[in-house]
Amino acid sequence: MSILTTEQQSIKKAAREFVAKYIIPNAVEYDKTGEFHAFLLEAARESKIFAMAIPKKSGGLGYDALTQAVVVEEWGYGCAGMGTTLAAGLLGTDSLL
Repeated sequence: MSILTTEQQSIKKAAREFVAKYIIPNAVEYDKTGEFHAFLLEAARESKIFAMAIPKKSGGLGYDALTQAVVVEEWGYGCAGMGTTLAAGLLGTDSLL
């Protein structure tokens, strides 16, 4: 039994696929170089796992806190550093909106 809705399970799957495709294969290199590749932001946007806290009326996805936490957990599974970097975009969203 899952507490996640069907939509949240779909979002979790998208996040897991993103991590498997973009983060896990590159995590060691990113950790060694300390670089953040901007294409990850575009890939996350295309995967519908970016701009999660921004309301739909403002062009974001409007995900609730649980859905955001599910995505961030998947990012962290792939690489804690990259997950933290991607999640940092969530930190100031509420104060900006």
